[in-house]
Amino acid sequence: MTNSVRPWRAGLFVLALGALVLVVTTFVRDDHTARIDNGGLSAHPALFGKHPDCPSRGGALQRGVRAEEMARFRSDRYPYDPRDGVRAVQGYRTATDCYDAAGRPSDADRTRAAGQELAERMGTDYAAARLSLANAIETKRWADVLRETRHLLLLTSHLGGHKYVEWLVEIAGKAKAHHHGPS
Repeated sequence: MTNSVRPWRAGLFVLALGALVLVVTTFVRDDHTARIDNGGLSAHPALFGKHPDCPSRGGALQRGVRAEEMARFRSDRYPYDPRDGVRAVQGYRTATDCYDAAGRPSDADRTRAAGQELAERMGTDYAAARLSLANAIETKRWADVLRETRHLLLLTSHLGGHKYVEWLVEIAGKAKAHHHGPS
């Protein structure tokens, strides 16, 4: 039974990806004010890149403790501000590196697990927001498009001028124009 469900999920994923391309194409055709690069939905970047190293000033153990405390605090704030979730994952990774440098494997394992758990949760939220955005674009629910692009922009704010982030800014502007009408 489990083996028959997995191919079904893979097929559903391919179908959903095809629907995303169709949605974006439809959105581009319906927007007469400017063309939208339809690569935006499929060109999303990974939320987390290179692991940060333990800073060189001070003792590694103290830096690890401080990084873990800040990561825990920011992790608690993630539901209110996605940028805090990104900072928390980075903090957990820094704490892990510092604990490794200080020879504290159990502390490193703890922070590695906490960072991985939050990163997985954020990855799921990131995928859900992208899917919600595609659905909102397809159904022309401009208030929802605005909400999802704002959420995605908060999640990706640390990525700077990435093409996907620029695409989100463009989509938000067009959705705002559709939602509020011409000025």
